[in-house]
Amino acid sequence: SVGVAIILGLGIALVLNQDFKGRAFVRGLIILPWALSSVVNGMMWKWIYDGSYGALNGFLLQLGWIDSYKVWLADPRVAMNFVVMAEIWKETPVGVIFILAFLQTIPSSLYEAAKVDGASPWRRFRYITLPLLKPIILLLIVLKSVWAIRDSFDIVYMITRGGPAESTQVVTFYAYLTTFKFLRFGYGAAISYLITLIILVFAVVYMRLVYTETLYAETI
Repeated sequence: SVGVAIILGLGIALVLNQDFKGRAFVRGLIILPWALSSVVNGMMWKWIYDGSYGALNGFLLQLGWIDSYKVWLADPRVAMNFVVMAEIWKETPVGVIFILAFLQTIPSSLYEAAKVDGASPWRRFRYITLPLLKPIILLLIVLKSVWAIRDSFDIVYMITRGGPAESTQVVTFYAYLTTFKFLRFGYGAAISYLITLIILVFAVVYMRLVYTETLYAETI
């Protein structure tokens, strides 16, 4: 979900960085999924996926893509995909905000000079925008990876409770079950320490990347 959320965030941020009517309203609206709590988001998506009256079934039925309502969350083959979709919905706005803020710091003179030199929009994006966005994209990769580990529990708990057949049982939910359902406190604590270690590894990798980027910038 991390990669998809960042790519979507980049695309939306590029659109919102353009001048169009109603831009301020859309910018305010885009934050809504992230502003809602994970519990509210989880309840909303559980309703959307519901096999009896869910909006997803109704939409697909109207398009003619299915001929009857389906219990999507009862299928172990696709249940995790629907959980990931809910996670992407919640986390994408953060990437939009970070990237949009960074886009507005890029001097317009760079684009004007490239345009005069005959650079196409794609080349301006590839050789100006993308390299300048690299630090914020690296930051988002680390932050979203940490948030994915931390926040996945809420989404899974509200939508599937780890089912069906444990197909959506993420590590944080497994730690919860181990500790509070099976009462294996030592094992649950060990899993929690492992999660903390993974988060620290992400942080160290990010700091190393930023340090390398800083040294490179000082040499040019």
